[in-house]
Amino acid sequence: QRVTLKLLSLGVENDTAAKTGRIVQNYALARVTRRRIRKFLQERDAAWESGSGTVPLVDRSGIKESISALAAGKFDIDGVILVMTEYGLTGADVAAIFSHTPSIAMMQARSTVEDSVIGTDGDDAAAAAAVRTTVSLEQTLERAFVNLLGER
Repeated sequence: QRVTLKLLSLGVENDTAAKTGRIVQNYALARVTRRRIRKFLQERDAAWESGSGTVPLVDRSGIKESISALAAGKFDIDGVILVMTEYGLTGADVAAIFSHTPSIAMMQARSTVEDSVIGTDGDDAAAAAAVRTTVSLEQTLERAFVNLLGER
């Protein structure tokens, strides 16, 4: 619903905004479901490997716990739309992009400085490889508009 309201505030037609909002919501729900299934399978496999023989029960507390306030805070739709409009995209452009690639709505909007410290026990290369690198939407748009097209 937030996506729909943001798109409406950018002048997108009602039908287009509602359709785009549903697409992004369905993508987010599918992503959370895949993560819950992956977590369950990992816990089940760990239980089998340990020989305990007991498979963890399925958590039937609902999806609310999967989308905690902390997890939901990672997805800043306002920031994503702000970055896109800063690069000159209109509401209709944003709606079209979200409709075709809803994962963009869940991207990190801007780069942040990460204060992670890699250990000094000789495993620096392995630790560095384990650190997941994320590319922000701002970096992606910078590469596309400035580096590739030469525009801003």
